Amino acid sequence: MADNLQRLIESGGEPLKVLAERCHQHGIPVAATIRMNDAHHSSYEFAYVASKFFLEHRDWLIRDESGTPIGGMDFAIHEVRAHRLAILREQAENYEIDALDPDFMRWPPFFQPQRSLENTSALTRYVCEVREMLDYAAPKRGCKRLYSGVRVQATLEECRDNNALDIPSLTKPVDFVCPSDFIRPDYNIPV
Repeated sequence: MADNLQRLIESGGEPLKVLAERCHQHGIPVAATIRMNDAHHSSYEFAYVASKFFLEHRDWLIRDESGTPIGGMDFAIHEVRAHRLAILREQAENYEIDALDPDFMRWPPFFQPQRSLENTSALTRYVCEVREMLDYAAPKRGCKRLYSGVRVQATLEECRDNNALDIPSLTKPVDFVCPSDFIRPDYNIPV
C-alpha cells in the first residue's frame, strides 16, 4: 500500500482527493482525520517523518522535569494550535470531505504535565474554533453543513486527566464523539 500511495503522490495525485471522489461515487460520506499531536518525532529517531514546523519548533515540545521530550507539541502555545487549525482548514476548504475528525488520541498529553488541567478551557476553545472554521467553509464549498467530531479516550476521566478535554462542554461544537482505545480498537469500551 505504501508503494501505491507514494506513486500516487509522485504522479501529482492527492490521496485525500482521490479517496473522497471514490467514496462519494459509492454514496459513502468521508470524515477526514488528523492526529492532533504526534510523539513519534519527539526523538530524533523519527525526525525523517517530522514536518518542517515541528523541526523548527522543537522548543515547543512537551518535556519532563529534566527537559527530556516526552510527547508532541504543547497546545498551550497559540502557534501550535494555529498550525493544526490551518491543516484542518486546508482539508475542509480544498477537499470534498463531509466531516473532520480531529484525533486527540494521538498523542496525549497536549500540555506540559504540570499545566494540563489548567489548559482545559484552551482545548475547548480550540474545538470551538474548528466548528467555526467548518461553518465558514461549508457555504464556500456549497455544503449545508460540514460535520465535526473528536476522537478521544474511552472515559470522561481519561479525557479530562490525560487529554485536558472537557467532553460535556464539547457537546455543542461537535456533532459526534468517538471514544477510542489507543492504537487498537476496543469493542468493549463502555459507552
